[in-house]
Amino acid sequence: MDLVEAVKQAKRVYIVGNGGSAANAQHIVNDLISCGIKAFTLDPATLTAIANDFGYEHIFSKWLATVAEKGDLLIALSGSGKS
Repeated sequence: MDLVEAVKQAKRVYIVGNGGSAANAQHIVNDLISCGIKAFTLDPATLTAIANDFGYEHIFSKWLATVAEKGDLLIALSGSGKS
C-alpha cells in the first residue's frame, strides 16, 4: 500500500527515523499533518523509556506493537542507510 492509498482508506501512517532522519520524519509529518500522519519522534519520553527498558534497537517495534493496526503504513527513513 502506498501513502495516497493509506490516506484514502483512512489507515494510520507512521513515519520514523534515527538522528537526522528523525528530524526529516518530523518535518514530513508537519507538512502532512492534516492527513493524520504521525511521527514517533514527537514523543521523546516514550522513545527514551523504551530504549532504557528494552534497548535502542527496539524503540520502533515496541512502540508500533502498541499503536499500529493491520493495514497501517510505516515509512522508515534512513539517510545513512544503516539505521
